[in-house]
Amino acid sequence: MQYSLNQMGFPSDDFEENLSYLAEVSYDGVELDLTTETGLGDPEMLEEKRDLVVDNDLEVPTVLTSHHGEYPLTSDDAAVREQGIHHCTQAIEAADILGAETVLVVPGWVDKKTRYDHAYDNALASIKILAETAETYEITVAVENIGSSFFLSPLEVCRFIDEATQAGPVGMYFDVGNISRFGYPSQWIRILEDRLAKLHIKDYKEGNGSTYPPQGDIDWYDVADAVEEIGYEGWITAEVPPYQCHGDLMPPQVLTNLKAIFE
Repeated sequence: MQYSLNQMGFPSDDFEENLSYLAEVSYDGVELDLTTETGLGDPEMLEEKRDLVVDNDLEVPTVLTSHHGEYPLTSDDAAVREQGIHHCTQAIEAADILGAETVLVVPGWVDKKTRYDHAYDNALASIKILAETAETYEITVAVENIGSSFFLSPLEVCRFIDEATQAGPVGMYFDVGNISRFGYPSQWIRILEDRLAKLHIKDYKEGNGSTYPPQGDIDWYDVADAVEEIGYEGWITAEVPPYQCHGDLMPPQVLTNLKAIFE
């Protein structure tokens, strides 16, 4: 296994300082969430980030862009989907520069204005377009589950991925904590099997929401068993914020917990 931290867990506002610290406490990589202000669409800025990552003996396994929240691929508005595809395409290009093997894409959500069947069809068509682009860079598009009333069944996600993969490399970026609000993560992992591209780790406690592993209600023994059963040996990425006090204590403590869970 290799372990990385999503940048939401950075304890400092200084990018280079965070990289140095993560390397010091023995992380293997860092997951970057890019926006137009932090390098998305700017090759020169991305190359500078890449050089800093390499200088600290780290890797960037995955790139994402939080612009997906503004431009969901599930939208019935073609202009919104087009903008979302544009930003995700930029994320694919950024991943190529940064040496990442995966781009995380949140397809969108279902709400009172967006019917589930429309959301599925819109997202699938959009992901297929992105998969075609990603294939040229040998990068995988990994769709993630969030609390969006979408992707509510592992059977549905398997169908979605199998259809999308006809256009290019597509897998699932499975968030263990997010799914625990309404499902059982070990069941999802066993059903997804080789469709599992990456793992996001956080815990979930009923009545309180997301928390640090293993401080919630998730059966981590069962999750680890499921991961082993399907033969997953890829990246394990913590997606948790720094502690409110002494934020620098979080990264090494969470890394120790992750290794205890999965090793």
